[in-house]
Amino acid sequence: KLRFRVSDTGIGIASNNQNHLFKAFSQADESMTRKYGGSGLGLSICQQIIKLLGGKITLTSQLGQGSELSFVLPFQLVQRDVLDKKKSVIDGDSTQQVTAELVPNLPAELSQPLLSDITVYVIDKTLSTSLTLSLAKMNWQLHNVSSVEALCQLDITENSILLIDEADFVQQQSHQALRAPLAKFRLLCLCQPALTQLDNKTCNYLDQLSIPYLLVDMPLFRYALDQISQALFYNVEHAMQQGKNLRLVVDNNQANPDVLITKEDAVDLQERIITHSEQSLQGVSVLLVEDNLVNQLVAKELLLNMQAKVTIADNGQRALNLLTEQDFDVVLMDIQMPIMDGLTAAKHIRAQSKYQRLPIIAMTAHAREEDKEHSLAVGMNLHMAKPVTGQALLSSIKKVLSNLSAV
Repeated sequence: KLRFRVSDTGIGIASNNQNHLFKAFSQADESMTRKYGGSGLGLSICQQIIKLLGGKITLTSQLGQGSELSFVLPFQLVQRDVLDKKKSVIDGDSTQQVTAELVPNLPAELSQPLLSDITVYVIDKTLSTSLTLSLAKMNWQLHNVSSVEALCQLDITENSILLIDEADFVQQQSHQALRAPLAKFRLLCLCQPALTQLDNKTCNYLDQLSIPYLLVDMPLFRYALDQISQALFYNVEHAMQQGKNLRLVVDNNQANPDVLITKEDAVDLQERIITHSEQSLQGVSVLLVEDNLVNQLVAKELLLNMQAKVTIADNGQRALNLLTEQDFDVVLMDIQMPIMDGLTAAKHIRAQSKYQRLPIIAMTAHAREEDKEHSLAVGMNLHMAKPVTGQALLSSIKKVLSNLSAV
């Protein structure tokens, strides 16, 4: 058995209030709900889950000194030896050599045999560390190649893919030089900035290849490769078995593509490449009102990837203060926050005539219909349930901004 303990040095809980904490919709006292928010469901849910797992949860607390929650879960010992994990081979400059020292500490389990023992050749003069780590995490061997000419001199191994992030590919001489080595690859992946320079002639050349290829309209290093590998290689394998030439087009936020287009389909160049314009929030100023640090970091990173300008407030009162200091295009409002909650903050915002049209989007873990009604009743434009995905966030902001411009 394993025991897990979480303790704090907070205000503690009186003994006469401890026995009902594990009941649904209960907290230590009503003032807790008024001051900090919460529905009183957390411990009740934890208790039920732990009970289903064969464990038990307990609470010990002393008023004024803090509390400790602990639970015990039964586990079975593994009856077999754990296999040694493979370590990916990292070639390249000093940055990659430093990265190689980190590789043994990264997990390398793969859920599908199809994704193992892959050798990745990358034509990129400035290979990013994040891409290197992503490949290493998946237990893929990596060879960084400086140019097309250098690639032609290599003995390409079986079960290999080629990633190109260089504009040199769009030149005709590179096309011809690559024709022979390309026949040995399982997949060709062409990414920005090369993708921005593609023309119909280049795409026609790609259609003539005997291998599947992937057009990715985003810098490869911005997203971990394992986010696209599951769907990517399933489709590649399926296409190879069917004798088809696979074309996958991936945009910024479509991390798991599920598109199969064969070369028989008449697709114009504009339809082959999904550009950044529809996936960008460039110039949009966002006020993110969120008290949880992790949620702040996640939402901020998603918004920055969309090129939005982000300002953070950790409670409703701080949000009201910021609104008097600068202009914002949209407000993302958490509901449960200390000092001033999101519903109260939204009421104050709507009470001012100059903010009548300011888009406010609720972001909350409460997904019940009545929660949505409460958000809309105080003047919010949309209600989003957490966890929030990048695509949902983008779509919601685009929607409220388009509705604003249509008025």
